[in-house]
Amino acid sequence: MLTSIGAASLATVLAPTAYTQDLDLRRGGEVLPWELNSVGSLRALDDGRVLVVDKKDRLVYLLDPRTGAQQTIGRQGDGPSEYQRPSHVLAARGDTTILLDFLARRSFRVVGGTLQPGRTDSMLGAVGGGLCGMDRDGHILGTRPLGSRAGGAVGAAPPRTDSLVVMRYKLTASRLDTLMRLRNANGGTLFKVNWVNGRGQGGWVIEAPAAVEDQACVFPDGWIALLRQAPYSVEWLTPNGARAAFGTLSEEAIAMTQREQEYARERAMGTSASVRAIPTSEFPPWPDRAPPFVSAGRERRAVPTVDGLLLVPRWPRSDQRLWIYDVIGRDARRAGRIILGEQSRIIGSGPGVLYILDTDDDGLERIRRVRWRS
Repeated sequence: MLTSIGAASLATVLAPTAYTQDLDLRRGGEVLPWELNSVGSLRALDDGRVLVVDKKDRLVYLLDPRTGAQQTIGRQGDGPSEYQRPSHVLAARGDTTILLDFLARRSFRVVGGTLQPGRTDSMLGAVGGGLCGMDRDGHILGTRPLGSRAGGAVGAAPPRTDSLVVMRYKLTASRLDTLMRLRNANGGTLFKVNWVNGRGQGGWVIEAPAAVEDQACVFPDGWIALLRQAPYSVEWLTPNGARAAFGTLSEEAIAMTQREQEYARERAMGTSASVRAIPTSEFPPWPDRAPPFVSAGRERRAVPTVDGLLLVPRWPRSDQRLWIYDVIGRDARRAGRIILGEQSRIIGSGPGVLYILDTDDDGLERIRRVRWRS
């Protein structure tokens, strides 16, 4: 069961109804004693140590909260046990972790704290930025726009279509299976705004902040959750692809007012003077109401926990400036909600534990470990 934390104080925070299983995790838990620059991925080992990818440093760290020790795993380079730009640490069986390097199209095994020589994996180009996760048996789940070339250059902008293809393959094999299609972000509308300042003329290429794609998530045991926004719903599939549950979820209608548009722009693009100077009229048409959740590519992805629950980051309201995650069980029903501050996000999980990344006003990040289930 969920452990209720501060539920009595949430009536003024959540609208329209506070659930009995609402958890306020804006504070509490154990703050780990490290300052990081840009955490991209986290994997908790069974003994309490944590593997972390720092995207800015382009390094992988092994952190031991018991002793305060910090160890660098591997190093940058082109050698057999070197990576170029590590992106994800994914849990395999036991204390084996898969480290992915999309830039070099290589995967590595990390056993405990030891990096083993990498292997070339051409299939990494098929998922690129659409990685959805991996199960304990090494099956990678990912998405790509329908019609884009599986072997295209990593980081290249694929053609925009209305559909996403959900794919699965195993690291030790070269076979790529197409499972289904999901809805893409309204074709991913792109546009350019010209601007002039003292240094000359330039421009922005921006994706519409309210363009949100459906998502797929894979769990350690091989189950898959499909998250759709129209209507807001979750479908659960067993490892062999059979439908186990489907449910449509209630949602709070958030009118896309001028204030909500400005807050969405702020989250997507920042608050620099050049960004603020872009008139709202230059943006594509906004929907009448906000999507139920946010984009996995631009803001944050739904989190599959090791306990088998799906955590869905809802579209944040400008008058709250909080992140509220729906907790979805395998019956496709909402079991509760988690409340985080504006500069916090869920970065990983362990049995009964969530790892929350808190960012301070200087951009430094700290990991907080919170027990949330008994």
